[in-house]
Amino acid sequence: MHILRAWAILALLVVTVTVTGCGKDNITQIVTTGPSALPPPAPPGPIGPPVPAPAPAPVPVPGPVPAPAPAPAPAPTPTGVTVQAVTLELDGQCMATRVLTATVTGLPSNGVTWSITPQKTGVTLGTSSGAFVANGPATVGEYNVVATANADNVTRGNNMVRILPGTCTGITPSSVVSVDYTPPGGTVLAPSSTTLNAFCKDAAGNFVNCGGLTWSSSATNNFTVTSTGSTNATLVAVSLGQSNVSVTVTGTSISKSYNWTATSVQQAPACTLSASSTSINAGQSVSLTWNSTNTPTSWNANWGSVNQASGTTTVTPSATTTYTFSASNSAGSCSQVSVTVNVSQIQQAPTCSLSASPTSINSGQSSSLTWNSSNATSWSANWGSVSQASGNTTVSPTSTTTYSLTCTGPGGSTTATAQVTVNTVNPSCTPASQPVTYTQAGGTLNANSNITLNASNYGTCTPYWYTTTPSRFQITGATMINIGGTNYWAGSQAVLRAIASGSGQVCVQINITNPQPAACFNWTVP
Repeated sequence: MHILRAWAILALLVVTVTVTGCGKDNITQIVTTGPSALPPPAPPGPIGPPVPAPAPAPVPVPGPVPAPAPAPAPAPTPTGVTVQAVTLELDGQCMATRVLTATVTGLPSNGVTWSITPQKTGVTLGTSSGAFVANGPATVGEYNVVATANADNVTRGNNMVRILPGTCTGITPSSVVSVDYTPPGGTVLAPSSTTLNAFCKDAAGNFVNCGGLTWSSSATNNFTVTSTGSTNATLVAVSLGQSNVSVTVTGTSISKSYNWTATSVQQAPACTLSASSTSINAGQSVSLTWNSTNTPTSWNANWGSVNQASGTTTVTPSATTTYTFSASNSAGSCSQVSVTVNVSQIQQAPTCSLSASPTSINSGQSSSLTWNSSNATSWSANWGSVSQASGNTTVSPTSTTTYSLTCTGPGGSTTATAQVTVNTVNPSCTPASQPVTYTQAGGTLNANSNITLNASNYGTCTPYWYTTTPSRFQITGATMINIGGTNYWAGSQAVLRAIASGSGQVCVQINITNPQPAACFNWTVP
């Protein structure tokens, strides 16, 4: 009986197993063990009290679950303006038109403002519409168009518009000596397509009609090229690899080829930068041309904002300047490229001025000389030492003298002059025994009429004429001098002219500074 009770207890024994999984909640598994799994019973012995089953292991309480990490902020949209290059051909009426387009990213859609260089007769571009018109044979050439975003009036993009002769009848045919096309090779993603634009030039560098063009690809399994017009072709990157893509003037050996690479993996940009001239004079301008391949998404240039892979801009450096350019994409950046424009400063010729005040003096009097100069580093004057660009000095010439000042600088020399006339008013002379007088001794003179007056009794001295009413009478003679605000005319004769109605005196005397009594007579203008 006791043996059967022990067997029943063992058959119903519950075994508790705790299984702990990594990263999951703890799990308690209950396993019930049947008779077939038990060992044979032990020999009977004394039966003691029942053995208690072991207590189950405590279940751990889960801690707080950490909050999920915030999602990263979206990358800012790049800001820029993109303008596509355009190649147009003049038609039989020598006209070509196209509405240019610009794509603005990262800014409000407020449109763009267009501008064009160079300005040429027959070429117009609507500042707000982008309507481009070329009218006439003289419009053949290249133009740089710029689209500035109205949203900030700063962000801009630019590209080339090329006008070819086409079927314009006003252009004299000329022999083709070179052919070229754009873009000039590079790396593109496969599959993709690119428009190629060809152009031809003559020996003088003028755009001319190509006549006929043949396009070819050295590896058609990688790239195919198909003509789509007289000067255009479509290049298709079919598979990964390289190919030389050529354009040839039909029936000649004149050709141009560039290497193209098709890739499916983004590569870091390749960059170039060039200047139309690397040596200019101050005040002149040069064109900077940049190009970046492998689909860059941002650009950095030290001359201003750049928002497209290639283009041209005009700069006017005042001193020698090194311009730099680089581009970046998700694969990296190109090595910064640079070009230095050397600026020669034009040496300006010096300016030099000299004046005298007054320009006419009497013997013993003085005159003030005033000078001014620019772009000068040294000065040479015939009246004394000059060591500054401007100034004044006093001179007292004893005879009529021409003063000169030479201003010298890096740009050359310039000379200025000023003359001071010296009047001898009291020459040594012997007066006559009788007082000086003149005829006609007064009277009436009609307005705008003249009369000649003759002095007498002046000995070896010089008679000097004057009037007390210069508003009514005018006197002319051989020499005029001014003493204390009064004009005197020297000579034995004087011409008296009536200029306004009224009365006044006309006088003659000798020795102005120490005059003898003057002979004065009344004159009337009715």
